[in-house]
Amino acid sequence: MIPQKLTKAASAYDMLIPHSLEIEPGEIRTIGLRVKIQFPRHISAILHTKSSQVKLNAVFFLGGVIDSDYIGNIHIILLNSGKTTEKFMIGEAICQMKLYKDISIKMREGFNKKNTERGELKFGEATLRKIQK
Repeated sequence: MIPQKLTKAASAYDMLIPHSLEIEPGEIRTIGLRVKIQFPRHISAILHTKSSQVKLNAVFFLGGVIDSDYIGNIHIILLNSGKTTEKFMIGEAICQMKLYKDISIKMREGFNKKNTERGELKFGEATLRKIQK
């Protein structure tokens, strides 16, 4: 099933389930979407969970990157974190595919002496510091 944008302003393509399926509580399942895409050079994609899936089903998509030189069938991994069996119907949007332009930079080993406003603050620490001021 061809990925599609459901609205003109959508920033990502919905990826659709090619067949009906059930996922048991705690189950992790790999599903082939029966989609092959040949991206232009320097264009790749990342797959994201649809917020509606988490809200409605407690099913998480374990995201991944699709490199620009990959031409095989796209597979996804689903985790049912809920306590009930979840059912998906053929054609249901299961995750989103966001395209992006690849950017390469030169990496090197060493210590960066230039300080920034954030510094080495970890997840959420920058927000906490701002609130405390």
